[in-house]
Amino acid sequence: MSSKFSDFQIIRDHIKTLKFYSTENYDKSSLLINFGVPLILAFIFLYFHSFLQSLIITVLITVLSIFIALLLNLLFLIYSILSRLRGDNELKTQQSKNESTRENEMKAKLLKETYYNVQFSVLICVYALIAIILYVFLPKELYLDLFLDFIVYYLFFVFIATLLMILKRTHTLFSREF
Repeated sequence: MSSKFSDFQIIRDHIKTLKFYSTENYDKSSLLINFGVPLILAFIFLYFHSFLQSLIITVLITVLSIFIALLLNLLFLIYSILSRLRGDNELKTQQSKNESTRENEMKAKLLKETYYNVQFSVLICVYALIAIILYVFLPKELYLDLFLDFIVYYLFFVFIATLLMILKRTHTLFSREF
């Protein structure tokens, strides 16, 4: 696959954000919350509410489309903050640089990880929209419908978990500013 269309780097960068800062080992609880819990919830939803209904499809398409636009705006906001942070570091004197270097490095790392999480969220929204469109237009066969239902539910819950992580990270970033 062409590197222009490969999503593996976005997925890899997102998964790298699920490590402990101090040890660089993966945080198993973060992995479980981001990928295991959505898996369980998708199976539960599939069991109790097996097929997507037209109202749910409409709502999901609307919600995911709006979130794609909002998250793309957030990507540009994070990029501009990161650029400004790097520009401020270059303008500071050597003495003031040493004092604030540690804090700015942490901010830059958190911004970079948040950036990766937002990219992953946009990707998940796009994948979910593709799965919904396939669900609507492909022939209605039991196993194909169940598989696409599961994929939509799973991607939606992964999106929610990642969105909560983004919210926490932006809260941490901006609470330091005020």
